[in-house]
Amino acid sequence: MLMQTNSIETIEAEDSFGAANAAISSWERVIADTQTRVGEIRRLEEESQALSDEEQALLADDSLNEGTAAKRLNELRARKELKQIRLKEARVIFGSNRQVLSQTELAELEREAAELETAIKANVAEETEIFRGAGGRGLEATNRLTKLRAERDSNVAKREKILGPFRSHEAAVTFRASQAREEAQRQINSLVKRLIRNREVEAERLVDILCINHKGTGLRLTSHFRSVTEPWRLYQTPSDPSEARQLVEQIRAMWNVEPLAPLLRVCEQEQILAGITEGAHACQ
Repeated sequence: MLMQTNSIETIEAEDSFGAANAAISSWERVIADTQTRVGEIRRLEEESQALSDEEQALLADDSLNEGTAAKRLNELRARKELKQIRLKEARVIFGSNRQVLSQTELAELEREAAELETAIKANVAEETEIFRGAGGRGLEATNRLTKLRAERDSNVAKREKILGPFRSHEAAVTFRASQAREEAQRQINSLVKRLIRNREVEAERLVDILCINHKGTGLRLTSHFRSVTEPWRLYQTPSDPSEARQLVEQIRAMWNVEPLAPLLRVCEQEQILAGITEGAHACQ
């Protein structure tokens, strides 16, 4: 029966690890799909803009006769209209009706926003110094405060203008990946919970052997075992699928390790020997 139970536990454990890895794979696919869709939208945007530029250049070209210009314009506008329809469809599928950003553009926006944030903090610090009297008094201080506030308001407005498209892009990307990430996190947390329970069962066996009348006292003696507290560090929030896979491998590495097993064997042998000795004394 014990062998059958262990076999069932092994199967259930493999199922749990399989579910965790499947959830991580799903998370990876969502990220890859998102990147593909962003690339497609960017390409359609660039192609649509190129057709608009070509249209403007054609309108400004006086060397073409009216019939030739009209024919080429009709062709351009038909291609542009088709491109814009495809662009609209791609944005709807992606979940954002605003322009998506490349990694280079995102990095540039982050840099500009950080510079403006630094400037805003410097404005606030200087205002504080003026209020303390360190930046002069009277009309000079008033004029300086007025200028600082105007600069701060301008920087705040610029920062908000920058963060608008940044937040829109991030919201669309995050929304697509959030559910997949949450499912992977749920599966990983379930593995950690089961690992902790496995260690608690092992500790409970040892407590049952060593402690008399401990049950019903309300004391959670197993919570003081290092083997039980150690897996708690695995309750982590991975930032990407790669970190999630590393975390699952750490859990797997600890799964079949029974830190108290050697001590349990010794205690159980001692318990058997004590029972035999006690039985021998009773026979005498």
